[in-house]
Amino acid sequence: MWLFTQAGMTSIVEDQDYSRYLIPRARIEGDLEGLFAGALIEESSATDYRYRTWLKRELVVEAVAKAVREIDYSNFKNSVLDRTRSHWYSSVWLAGADEQERRLSGKADRPKRR
Repeated sequence: MWLFTQAGMTSIVEDQDYSRYLIPRARIEGDLEGLFAGALIEESSATDYRYRTWLKRELVVEAVAKAVREIDYSNFKNSVLDRTRSHWYSSVWLAGADEQERRLSGKADRPKRR
């Protein structure tokens, strides 16, 4: 799962050996601390995501739920104060908008499903 928040971007995957643990990973230093305060973060240049931590599944679920409960904006992109991060997030938004348009462009020519 990719998760974009005001505090950072994280990729969360399951630990292959211990399914009760999840591995939140980040490319940018500080992104994990924004969502998982107090977590022990490992740094390695030998992996695709330089920063990672191993947390019990329940802790990750609670941190993500807390981030959702604290939403206080009506436009996510505009709520991100870090301009560099905002541009990065906007690039992801634009890629999704382009894909939406691409998928819809030929839809009018196809017969509707019954």
